[in-house]
Parts: sequence; structure tokens; C-alpha cells
Amino acid sequence: MLEKTSRISKTAFDESDGHPARSRILAVLVLSLVIVVAANASLNLALPTLDEELGASARQLQWIVDSYAIVFAGLLLPFGALGDRFGRKGALQLGLLIYALAASCVN
Repeated sequence: MLEKTSRISKTAFDESDGHPARSRILAVLVLSLVIVVAANASLNLALPTLDEELGASARQLQWIVDSYAIVFAGLLLPFGALGDRFGRKGALQLGLLIYALAASCVN
């Protein structure tokens, strides 16, 4: 008969493990995701105005919303590869810089 032994090992949730600035890193990542969600929400709020100003059909409005998701998904893979090659921090900063420049050109 096999006997079960219980071993208590160090888990990934131990407070002594991990990066010392992991809370700040998590905050930066969450805020960068909030930027993406807020941009998508503002696009959805602008749909009635776009409909009035452009006279767009429902199909065209759906393409406007979907194009944002398509561009985001299309850039996810290349920026992931750049992050692996040159560092994730630099890739995130470059992505946020491109987003900030594109957002400032719209106004």
C-alpha cells in the first residue's frame, strides 16, 4: 500500500518572493489597460454623433467599432514580439507613446 506524504513547499504566493515593485508595476499595467477600455467606451458613446454627422448605416457603425478591435489585435502580436526581444517595459512605453500621439492628432 502506498503511503501519501504531505510536503509543505514554498508557494508563488509567498510574500518574500517577487519583484519589490510589483504593486507599482501592476498599477501601471492596469492603468494602461484602463486607457484602452476608456478609448473603446468613448468610441461607443460617440456612435450616435457619428450617425448624425456622417449619416452612417448600422453596418458602417459596426465597422467603425470593429476596426478599433482589429487594429488593437493586429498590433498585439508584433508588440509582444518586440517586448520579448527588446524588453517589455520599452514596448509598453512605445505603445503608450504611439497611442498618445495618435490621440493628440485626432483633436
